Amino acid sequence: MKTLRPTLRLCVGLPFLSVALAGAQPEQWLNYRVVPEGTGYRTLEAVTNVPPGVVLPSLGQRPYFARWDAPLAPGGGRWLCFDQSRKGGPYDRLYLDGNGNGRLDDETPIAASQVERYTTERSWTYFGPIRVTLDTPDGPVAYHLLFRTYIDRGRDLYVNCRAAGQYEGTVSFGGKKLRVRLVDENVNGTFNDTWLSPYGADEIEIEGQTPGTRAIGKYVEVEGELFELEVAPDGAFIKIGRAIDVKFGEVKVHDAVSELTFIGANGEFTRKPVKGVVSLPIGTYKPTGYTITRKDAKGATWRLQAYNFPDTVVVEVTPGESVTLPLGEPIRIELQPIELTNLVEFDLKFIGVVGEQVLPYRGNDRPRPPRLILAGHGGTYRATNTFEWG
Repeated sequence: MKTLRPTLRLCVGLPFLSVALAGAQPEQWLNYRVVPEGTGYRTLEAVTNVPPGVVLPSLGQRPYFARWDAPLAPGGGRWLCFDQSRKGGPYDRLYLDGNGNGRLDDETPIAASQVERYTTERSWTYFGPIRVTLDTPDGPVAYHLLFRTYIDRGRDLYVNCRAAGQYEGTVSFGGKKLRVRLVDENVNGTFNDTWLSPYGADEIEIEGQTPGTRAIGKYVEVEGELFELEVAPDGAFIKIGRAIDVKFGEVKVHDAVSELTFIGANGEFTRKPVKGVVSLPIGTYKPTGYTITRKDAKGATWRLQAYNFPDTVVVEVTPGESVTLPLGEPIRIELQPIELTNLVEFDLKFIGVVGEQVLPYRGNDRPRPPRLILAGHGGTYRATNTFEWG
């Protein structure tokens, strides 16, 4: 049986932007640190067609090419080539345009740091951390990447990458000094992308706060106080100032909603509704999660946790006005068959009013998973299967 598998999709929009603070604020500098385990996640499209204008070294029989898009890189990105060190072997060799000149023939091939191979035609390969240089108005800066590839029999090469560097340090929020960490969540070489970025927002982690990590935006809340935030594109410094003369609006939800989270160009906000009403700085937001809590006849607490909202579900918060956002019940079930060779998998989803996916909990645990009974028309086949939570 196919497991119930949560997925997360990022919003689409305009390129990254930098927000300006009201009044001059001092730059608070951070330190860059390599993190070998990596942060963020991004998938790259790998193709066998040779990129136009890219000069290549001598390659194997079937190399794959991919482009890492990065606003701070010359030309907006870097070309990569994944090659095999021997015919029929794994894709364990990487050429990366490290100097940004559009050529791969002047690069030294990078050997995979790890190869996992389970059959003669299936393999995972890992590369990095790999250092690249990006351009800023203040000069070149270092940035590090991790790559992982996967290939299976008769399929194309799958490539994803992670950021292997982050900025961190102690900064002042209105006199209160806290440790912060900047994460290039969308892995494009910049650390100030908001919800408007084509690949989604980057993140800031703040010591002792709940939630500890939230999306970068114009504002950030620390211990109930609202601050304006500016992050340097390369992540080297941030500017923080108390938010002044901020206008707010209201969002109304069902009384059963006990908590919900929004993301927008203003940042990320988690709210606990009071009589079904929350307050937000004016702007456009997308809901990213909510919790509905109820008790059954035996006193057990049940929760619905929502995630994966359609990109079309947005709310416009205007000054002094209230907007109603229908969330939650009734919940419908979608059952999707997936036909494979001599096998059929079934994917079961719980869907809310606006198309969001939800997962049920009984207390802190998942309830007993539902069962699926299959029967043939003639009655000669009958089977009962149980779904698995994933």
